[in-house]
Parts: sequence; C-alpha cells; structure tokens
Amino acid sequence: MRYMLLIGALLAGVMLLVAGCSSSSSTLGDTTQVKLLVGDAPLHLQEGTVVNAVNVNIRRVELLREADVETSKVVLFDTENPVPMDLLSLANQSLTNLPTLGTVSIPAGHYVQMRVILAEGNTVDTAAGSLPLQVASGEQTGFKVNLALDLAAGNFETILLDFNLSRLHENMAGHFILTPNALRVVKISQTGSIVGTVTVPEGVELTDDVQATLTLVDAADQPVLDMEQNAIVTQVTLTADAPTATFALNGVPTGSYSIKVDATYGAQVLPAFTVPVTITSGEQVETTITLQGFDNPAPEQP
Repeated sequence: MRYMLLIGALLAGVMLLVAGCSSSSSTLGDTTQVKLLVGDAPLHLQEGTVVNAVNVNIRRVELLREADVETSKVVLFDTENPVPMDLLSLANQSLTNLPTLGTVSIPAGHYVQMRVILAEGNTVDTAAGSLPLQVASGEQTGFKVNLALDLAAGNFETILLDFNLSRLHENMAGHFILTPNALRVVKISQTGSIVGTVTVPEGVELTDDVQATLTLVDAADQPVLDMEQNAIVTQVTLTADAPTATFALNGVPTGSYSIKVDATYGAQVLPAFTVPVTITSGEQVETTITLQGFDNPAPEQP
C-alpha cells in the first residue's frame, strides 16, 4: 500500500510538472519582436525659412497599454548615451537606409500610446545660426503619440517613427518647438513604400536647377492623406552637376494611386503629369520618373 501511495504521489508530481512546463511553454509565444526605425517626412516650411539640420538626441521610447498610466508601459529603447540624429538627413531615404534603434521583445497586445523622450541639447540649424529645439509637452514625458497598435504574439514587426518636420514651429523667443503631431507611428507590415529616381530625358543638359514636387493622389486627383491628415508628398532638386535625384515615400496606405509630378526649371513651369502606382502591404515599389517639356534641350550629338 505504501508503494502504491508513493507511486501515486510521484505520478501526481510528474503531472503537475508537465502541466507547469506546458503552461510555461504557452507563455513563450506571448511576445512580439519589434524593430524600431527612425525616419523623416520631407520638410515643407514657409517660404523663406531655411533649415540646414534638425538635431535630436533620442534617449528613450515607450509603449503604453493605457494612455498616461505608468504601470501599463513597456520600454522599446533606453540608453544612458542618447543617440544623436540629424532628422533632416533622413528625408527621401528608403527603409533599408534608415537608422535603427534596435530590436526588442515585448508583450503582445493592444497599445494606445507611444512616448519618445529626447535628451537635452536638441537644436535646429538655420541660416541665422543654431536655435534650441523644444518638445511641446516637455522633455520629461517627451512626445505622446496616441495610436491603436496591435502586436500579435509570435510576430516580428518593424515600426517606423516618422517625424514630420513641417510641424516645426518657431516661437517669439527664437526657439523651435516640435508638437505631438510632428510624429507618426507606422506599422510597416500594414503599409507600403515607394522609392525611385527623378531624372531628365537623355540629351537634356541643365543650365538651371529643377525643383520637382511629387504628390501621391487618388483617382480624383486629390492628395492622399496619412493618419495625421498630412499630404504624402516629397520634393527633390536636380542640378547641372546632379541631374538625377532619389526619393522615397514610406508608410503609404495600401491601394492604387498615382504620383503627381509638378516641376519648375528655373522660371519655366514644366507640364504636370502622373505616374500610376499600386501599394501592397509590406512591399516596396520602385519607379523612375523622367521629366518632360524642357524648352532648351541640348542639341543632338553628331
């Protein structure tokens, strides 16, 4: 009888151990791996404003399950040595060329807010010199971006922190301020990207600069807006020394659109035209745009 009781106890212990291992194993898939990229939507400031660099020092990035509830946050990135970046240099860069803040495993689930906390010493370099850059909600809590971000268990997600420097504001004290809507959080698996080049026809030799604006438009020729109601648009410059320019539009909603091309060549307005594009989630579209309508093409070579 004692042996029977002992065997029964041992079997019960084994069953509990197996159940414990099974329960532990089930939690292993309850996380998501997240890779953080930092990008910048192209800069469109008021006419006459010249910005040469926007220097930020990123110290910490957090996700919160409940807005402003400290106990609900998880840390995506944290460092005692803040990462310096010139956001202006990130415009028109493809996803593969954007800097990363690393990859981390966090609990899967639904997140409603992101905080991006900057260290001190952020500046905007202008033609008049270097001016301080401040965060509207304060350096302690940083940017607070409300969102609806679902991260599924067992997945690998790439998230783009896409700054929009067109939201820069210069106050009367000579400081620049970044407001919360100057940053959008993009889940790359749910959006697509467009990368490509803008060039002039063969045989055209530029004697002046070309300024080209590329705007994503819908079937009604209306600008496509992102989540923050910003037009998805970029600008490039072609010169005699560099008659080809690269561009990138990241975080584009899926669907069929066109790129509307408006360009000027010195004082000449080149004819506008569109280039069709179809965006698929997680995919990158490559295209080459050749400008047309130059009044002074170079003579053909004999």
